[in-house]
Amino acid sequence: MSGSNGKSAAAVVGAPRAKKPRADVNEAVRPKRRGLDPVDAMTVKTLKDAVKVFFSRPGPRLIAATAAVGWAGRALLGPPGPTDVAICAGVVGYWPFQEWLVHKYVLHLKPKMEDGKVTFDPDFAKRHRAHHKDPRDVDLTMLPFKLVERSLFTNAVLLLAFAPKRAALTGIAASATMLLAYEWTHFIVHTGHVPSTRVAKALRRHHLLHHFHNENYWMSFTVPLVDKVLGTSPDMRAVPRSATARNLHGMNDETMI
Repeated sequence: MSGSNGKSAAAVVGAPRAKKPRADVNEAVRPKRRGLDPVDAMTVKTLKDAVKVFFSRPGPRLIAATAAVGWAGRALLGPPGPTDVAICAGVVGYWPFQEWLVHKYVLHLKPKMEDGKVTFDPDFAKRHRAHHKDPRDVDLTMLPFKLVERSLFTNAVLLLAFAPKRAALTGIAASATMLLAYEWTHFIVHTGHVPSTRVAKALRRHHLLHHFHNENYWMSFTVPLVDKVLGTSPDMRAVPRSATARNLHGMNDETMI
């Protein structure tokens, strides 16, 4: 599984080990399991198992249902036209760049401190630090269910309120489809499933470099080309291994929550 720099993802992260997710992450930042058992992502070896685990979680199911209803509703209104194509192209073009921006400037937001005390540290940043510390916890790889729920609802309400019905349904369906692609991509690269295609191998290696080599680079999830465009996809040999890739900002979250 080689990339452009000649090293495999396995060489970066080491051989997969079957073990439970780390217990030293403060439970306050872990997502609610909703009756589901925690899953160690590295024990998910086959694509069949990956699909099963992925859709056992409520977030992906809700996203997929939203996309399906959106596409079905749009199909009932007649064949697609130039406006639908333009909307889909816009969503596909916009999505990878907003991924990069949110990842770099929102999820990696550093807590603000005064006199040794934390004054601002939103939950989404805490949760992302937990994900870096315990990247094998399946539920930490996925967006919080409440965030998914609110985002899909808000997007649908705004589009249906201010856009023609056909355009609104296309926008709802396209956005949900891209969100599902993001969730699946982020989930699958953290599992023990070793991809067979060149594109999938590149995606996996790209994201694992962010987690296990240097957290300041390789910010994109679904389209690594965005990192090249924005200057965050260097030759890994030119970038030092970061001591804080697993512990973002060097923060001790157990004493902060």
